[in-house]
Amino acid sequence: MENKVLLDEFYVRAAFKRELASITDQSMQRLAVEMLRRAHPRNFTGPSSSSGRFHPKDEYFSGPKGDISGAPPNRGKEYGGQVLHNRRVFKFTRHLLKAHMYRESDPEYQLALACALVHDIAQYQEGQKGTVRFHEALVRELTEDIPILYPELASRWEALIRLCEVHSGQWGRDESLFPATDLELLVHSADYLASRRETGGIDPELDDWSR
Repeated sequence: MENKVLLDEFYVRAAFKRELASITDQSMQRLAVEMLRRAHPRNFTGPSSSSGRFHPKDEYFSGPKGDISGAPPNRGKEYGGQVLHNRRVFKFTRHLLKAHMYRESDPEYQLALACALVHDIAQYQEGQKGTVRFHEALVRELTEDIPILYPELASRWEALIRLCEVHSGQWGRDESLFPATDLELLVHSADYLASRRETGGIDPELDDWSR
C-alpha cells in the first residue's frame, strides 16, 4: 500500500486542532500527525460509513465537493463525517481514561489519545468506492516508513500500531487482533460507543456532554 503524496501538515492539524493540543507528549503528537498525513484524502472528506447503515446518521456526509461513496455534501464544512467520528472517539477515550484513573502524564493516556485520531487512517483506499473492510490490519503497512524516517519514534509507533490493529474488537479479522489488555479494551470501547446510532448529535466541542 502506498500514498505517493503526503497530506499537508497544516490541513491535518487544522482538522484536529483541539484534540492534538490535548496530546501533550510532543513525540506522540508528532507521530499522530505523521500517521494522519499518510491517510487517503477521503479519510478527511468522506463519511464514517460509506453505506450509511452504520455509525450515527449525522456522520454520513462528505466535504463540500461531494464524495464518490455517494454521501451528501456537508455545506460549509471542509471535512466529512469520518473526521467527526474520530473526534467523538477521542472524546469517549478521554472520558474512559479518566474513569479508569489514568493521568494525563501517563504514557498510556497519551498513546490512547493518539490512537483515537489515527485508528481509521486505512479506512479508504484509492480506486475503492466505499470504506475498506478489515482496515485495522492495514495501518502497519500504510505507515511502515515512519520508523525508518524517524527512528526516535519507532517504539511509540509499534505501540500505537498495536492499539489501531485491535480497535475493531470482535469485528476484526482474526483473534490475534482482538483486544487483550485493559488499554486495548478501553480504546475498543471508545470506538464502539462512538459508533452507536444514538451518539448522533453529540458535539465533540462540548467539554460536558450533559449540557
